[in-house]
Order: sequence, then C-alpha cells, then structure tokens
Amino acid sequence: MQKRPTGAALALCSLLSSCSLLRPAQEPPHYPASRSQLGVIVQDLVVPVDGAGFPDPTIALGDTIVMDYAIWDEGGELLDSSYRRGVPLTLRLGSDQVIPGLTDGLLGMRPGGRRVLVIPPELGYVPGLEPSSAARPEGWLILDIEVRTRAAAPASP
Repeated sequence: MQKRPTGAALALCSLLSSCSLLRPAQEPPHYPASRSQLGVIVQDLVVPVDGAGFPDPTIALGDTIVMDYAIWDEGGELLDSSYRRGVPLTLRLGSDQVIPGLTDGLLGMRPGGRRVLVIPPELGYVPGLEPSSAARPEGWLILDIEVRTRAAAPASP
C-alpha cells in the first residue's frame, strides 16, 4: 500500500505552486495537478508552447538536460538547491544517477518549463544518492524544478 503525503508536504506543495521561496513569484498556475503512472504528483507552473521560443521537443529518456531545482523533505526542510548555489544541475535522464521519481516527473517537459513534483518514498531514494543525511528514506520529497536546456539522446545505430 502506497503511503500518502503528509499534511506538511501537501501544504509545502501548495505554497510552491503559488510562489517560489527562492526567487520572485511568477504567474500562478493554471494547470491541474496530476499523478504519473508511477505515483509522482505533478503540478505544472510554466508550460512553454510551440512558437513561444521553445521549439525543442519534450524531454525523453536518454536526453541530457540542464535544470535548476530546490528540494525539500516532507517536513519542509530545504535539503538542496541549485538556485542557492547558483549552479544548475546537468543530468542524463534514465541514468543510475537520477532518482526514479525525478526521471518520471521530468518526462514530457520542455525547456523553459517549471513544475513542482511530490515524490513518494519508494521513488525518491537510491542508495548512495540521498540528497542529505537529514533526508529520511521513508519520507516524501518535494521538488521545484525548472528545465533550462535539453540535448536529445544520441540516435541508435
């Protein structure tokens, strides 16, 4: 049976969907929250559209992306933030270096997009990749992510 997010986790997600704690507030969301097939709660905040300067196709497995993020535990403690460091994260989707919930939550985004992910414990931790020693493997994670760029996966021979 899948655990449900705590009240604190849902309150933090609601707060993040209306403004950012780490940079100026943006337009409030006009997109309904949804749940992925794996169980990640997804709330789009900014969705670029064709013709709006973001011609890249949507993100797929194997793509390399550059993104900014902030990650909180379900109690609201900030665990890590590329915004605070001023250095975005570069990663390859589907690699062993990415937690499954983040991979699932990034699929379908476009560069310039921003969303909040609420990741259940079973999709939020990979041994050796925990974001902080303060993070508990049984806890939910809340991420505010913004994709800057995308490079498509190399074509198979």
